[in-house]
Amino acid sequence: MQRHITTSPIQVAHHNAYRANHAQTVALDQCNTDIIFFTEPWWGDIGDNNVGSIAHRDYTCIPPLITPTRRPCVLTYYRQRADFILIPRPDIAQDHDFQILELRQHPHPPILIIHIYNQLLHDVDDSWTFLRLLPVLLPDMPIIYGGDSNMHHLNWDIACTRPSPLAPQFLEWMDRNKFTILNDPEQHTFCSRDNTARSVIDIIMVNDLLAALDCIHHFSVDWDRCLTSDHAGIFWTVDFA
Repeated sequence: MQRHITTSPIQVAHHNAYRANHAQTVALDQCNTDIIFFTEPWWGDIGDNNVGSIAHRDYTCIPPLITPTRRPCVLTYYRQRADFILIPRPDIAQDHDFQILELRQHPHPPILIIHIYNQLLHDVDDSWTFLRLLPVLLPDMPIIYGGDSNMHHLNWDIACTRPSPLAPQFLEWMDRNKFTILNDPEQHTFCSRDNTARSVIDIIMVNDLLAALDCIHHFSVDWDRCLTSDHAGIFWTVDFA
C-alpha cells in the first residue's frame, strides 16, 4: 500500500537587516515564516573570541562562504519541518555575498534558490557580486532568484531615471536564463531614512520552468512588515496544491 504524502505551503520572507542585531532579532521573532532570507545580516562577536550571527530557538541558520577576513552579506534561516528540507549547493558556487540553495519537498520538483546581496568590492578586483554569479552554470531546473540587486532600471522600477551601468549585463543574463520579474515596477522596495529617495532594488524572479509549475503565490512587498528596516519586507509562498 502506497503511503500518502501530505505537504503544506512554505512561507518565505526576504528582509534587509542593515547589519543591525536588533533588526534581525525582530525579524526572526515576528516574521512567522518558514524561511527568512537576510541581506546585510548582523555579524559580530558571539563570545569566546568567536564571530557569527544570531542563534534563534525557532530557526536553523545556513551561512554562505565564511572566511576570517570577510563578513557575509547574506544568511538564510529556516524552520525545521518534516515535509521539506533546504540544503546549500556549494557544488554549484560559493561566495560571501550570494547563496545557492535547493528546496526539496517530496514528491514535488526541487527548486533552486539564488539569494544575493549585490555590492561592489574594491578589494576583489572592483568586482560586483553579480559579476561573480554571471559565469556560474545554472542547472536545468526550476529557479527563483531574490535579494538586494542594488541596480536600477526601468524594467523593474518605473521611476528610474538613471539605469545602473551593470543593468544591461543583468538583463542579458535574465533573458538567457529565461527569468521573469515578479515585482510591480510601481512598488518601491527601498525608502531612505529621510524619505527623500525611493527605488525598486530588491528583485524576485522566477525562471520559465518554475513559472510553469505555478507554485509561487501571494507575492507581496509589505511596508507594514519592514520591521524597522529601510527596505520593505518581501513575502511569497511555495504551494503546490
